Amino acid sequence: MTEWLYIIITIWYNLIYMDRVIFKKGFQNKLLTDVKLISGLSDEKIGKICGVHGRTIGDWKREKTSMPFNVIETLSKKYSLILPPHQIKPIYWHLSKAGKIGGVARFKKYGLLGDINSRRKGGIKSQMVNKSLGTNFKQRKKINNPVKSCELAEFIGIMLGDGGIGNYQITISLNSFTDLEYSVFVIKLSEKLFGLKSRKFFRENTCLQVCISGIELVGYLLNEGLSCNKVAAQVGIPAWIIDSTDYSKSCLRGLIDTDGCVYIDRHKFGKNNYSSICLDFSNHSQPLLNFVFDFLEFLDLHPKKYKFSIKLRRKLDIAKYFELIGSSNPKHLRKFYNFEAKRDIFKERSHSG
Repeated sequence: MTEWLYIIITIWYNLIYMDRVIFKKGFQNKLLTDVKLISGLSDEKIGKICGVHGRTIGDWKREKTSMPFNVIETLSKKYSLILPPHQIKPIYWHLSKAGKIGGVARFKKYGLLGDINSRRKGGIKSQMVNKSLGTNFKQRKKINNPVKSCELAEFIGIMLGDGGIGNYQITISLNSFTDLEYSVFVIKLSEKLFGLKSRKFFRENTCLQVCISGIELVGYLLNEGLSCNKVAAQVGIPAWIIDSTDYSKSCLRGLIDTDGCVYIDRHKFGKNNYSSICLDFSNHSQPLLNFVFDFLEFLDLHPKKYKFSIKLRRKLDIAKYFELIGSSNPKHLRKFYNFEAKRDIFKERSHSG
């Protein structure tokens, strides 16, 4: 019972406090219709992917409400969708206009709400009350402004890989099973760089989100060249990272630890079945793909470029990658060394037979 209550509260929190994506009329319906055609799934199953009930998908199709940014990002990434023109706005963005209309009506009916003297008196009284109660006024969170470093370059790579930037917070979306160890590293790294506490949220669709709140942090990352919509902006790597080999290595590690994977590529040639290890980086930003491809070539590796991915298919290249770049995500190293161990066992059995 407690577990289900936690899941419900987490889903509710994400839906209430997440930035919204505003499409022109009809485009939100078309987007969800395309998802249904591509995936062949029902509203209920699409809802599970998005972490909502199937009825919510129906409401979104009828455009009764706008969709959260993280849901749009998940669907876009999973089904390689090109998003129609849109805007990203904070939750309750429409209330500002409504508040102004109400304020004008209130002024016409009752006139000015106090003068400078009465407002000053109220401010002094408020300060006295807060001082006597020992409370603190809510202030903007200050961040440490980190110097340029390999650690900062790796964090930038993490954000460019699986990061998202809202108006008031940043999120890093990981897998709640395979990236659990890595999430600990991400949290420690962000706290060391910026001095801000992080929170973890577990979603029903195996998604783990590391959230860090702070308007100053958002502004800092935007000044570094990151964007609220990486795909639409076709964001690239900051120049200070590209100009340094060490910083580029760290940034590449952050990119592949989040948006990369190591898997067994099984294929058939003639009558024989073969399996080989493959390292893959997938992204819809062409500047990021170009950076990964060019830097891997700079390291004397042999990457293959596809429309939305860069792959290393040679075992020696992948071994050299882990030797030169390394990984802060244990699952990548674990997959590579497990594959190598299995091949060694197979060779020993073949020779003994």
